[in-house]
Amino acid sequence: MDDSPQVPEAMGVIINVQKTVSMKAPFLPVYGVLRASKNGIRRMIESMILVICHGETHVPVTDHIFKEIVIFEDDIVFIDGDACFYFNLDAFEVCRLEPKPGIYYINVSTHMNQSEISKVVIS
Repeated sequence: MDDSPQVPEAMGVIINVQKTVSMKAPFLPVYGVLRASKNGIRRMIESMILVICHGETHVPVTDHIFKEIVIFEDDIVFIDGDACFYFNLDAFEVCRLEPKPGIYYINVSTHMNQSEISKVVIS
């Protein structure tokens, strides 16, 4: 099964997150796709920020998720004159958070776009 979301119809970022996660497998997968112009795709990738809110706590993961990751040409797919970048990551690993039971809210943003906020229950 492919967990990647559909390519956005316009410029932007979309994520797909499991609605419930068990503490027995303490990882929080985030699958996503970013659509941008061919000329701006690398700048948009480098500006991506993952934000996690647990309960009342707002914990930004890192300033730039992919800034120190090497992006190869075949990591970027060209569709209808635009560029798309598919990604998947473990939100707990990226933000160095210890998984705890509760409700989490997750979104990914760039300097120009923001994904919808996804709610995840860890039990």
